[in-house]
Amino acid sequence: MKRGRRGIGAGTVLMLILAAAVTACYAALLPVLWREGDPAVTQQQATVRTASGETGTGEIRLTNPQTAAPRETAAPAYTPALGGRFTLTAGGTVAVEKSVRQSGYYSAAKKYDFDDLLAMLREHMAGDITLVTLENLVVPGKSMSTLVVPPEVMRMLSAGGVNTVALGFPAAWEQGTAGMAGTLDAAEAQGLRGLGAFTDEESADPAASIREVGGVRVALLHFTMNPSSKSKNAIKKDGHASLYPLTDRAAADIAAARAAGAQVVVVSVHWGKRDAANPTAAQRTLATEMTAAGADIILGSGARNVQPVEWITAAGADGTERKALCAWCLGNLLSESRSNNAVAGMLLNLTVTVDAAGAVAVDEVTYTPTFIWRFSLDGVTSYRVIAAAGEAPDGLDKDQTRARTKAAERVAKKLGDSPVRLAE
Repeated sequence: MKRGRRGIGAGTVLMLILAAAVTACYAALLPVLWREGDPAVTQQQATVRTASGETGTGEIRLTNPQTAAPRETAAPAYTPALGGRFTLTAGGTVAVEKSVRQSGYYSAAKKYDFDDLLAMLREHMAGDITLVTLENLVVPGKSMSTLVVPPEVMRMLSAGGVNTVALGFPAAWEQGTAGMAGTLDAAEAQGLRGLGAFTDEESADPAASIREVGGVRVALLHFTMNPSSKSKNAIKKDGHASLYPLTDRAAADIAAARAAGAQVVVVSVHWGKRDAANPTAAQRTLATEMTAAGADIILGSGARNVQPVEWITAAGADGTERKALCAWCLGNLLSESRSNNAVAGMLLNLTVTVDAAGAVAVDEVTYTPTFIWRFSLDGVTSYRVIAAAGEAPDGLDKDQTRARTKAAERVAKKLGDSPVRLAE
């Protein structure tokens, strides 16, 4: 009996369909599997670079090239630097002239010691920055004179609480670069920061004047208005005019300090006429220019006579109004002169605050009047600088007590309606 022809069964059809599906899937996956085996392609996929313009992140390596890259997150919003606060105490001119120098010489020991001359002011020199102007030079190998003094004078300043000394004054360069080098070395040896005269370009750069004090980036600059003819000649001979900042470069240096990141600019300046009661028109013009350039505080010396304290207003480079507190002259802190103006000086005390947005406030502006007390000790003329207000030290006789009181009254009168009050 013949067998009849059999048709394709349902199971066979199902198997053929499955085989075709597998073949199609393999054909689709083959290019992908091939690319995974290509090291160049794998490396390309495995490297994700940061967006153009970001810095400090480099490359991010993914463990599995098939894993999606992490989502980009928005950069955090800019947060202004937190504010800060510092205090400043500034005194007037220190001039160790012949009589003052001789008072500190001990012939038996053949040495100088001036530590006591400013020691009674130390409690009043309490600022984070404590500044005076010194009108002397320390020049090793040179004979002592009205200009040249022994290095122990720098120790006197340190013992009195001073940490910053302005060295720019008319005669600052009369001993040339070598004379200024000796002066700066003597200051540095006592931990004092020198301003207004330098021995190298790097130190004279306005950006180098910036220090962080109380969380605030503070630039401390000093300029001299009227150099002596001897200083001018020495500058020409040495060829280092940039190391002796004169007032004709003040605005540019202040602007440069601002551009370098200073939040507060304090300017000390030696200007004015000796014994003058008020600033000149040229000083007022310069003060306005310095305020416009970015100065916040201007501290004057040179006249050796206390002058008023004022607010200076000027239009800044962006057209907005700027203000600076200007003490035209802080007077005489120490010298041998016994004139009424010379024996009376002042310490100016300031608190400076910078808020989180960078706004600067100069407040708590007070002053301490000072008096140069001269007396005889063991037959030798001696000097002490003391506060002219508050309790008098022991040993002050009636005449000196009266002179001390008059010094305080004189300073108060000179300040008049200045925005400053007597320190408690």
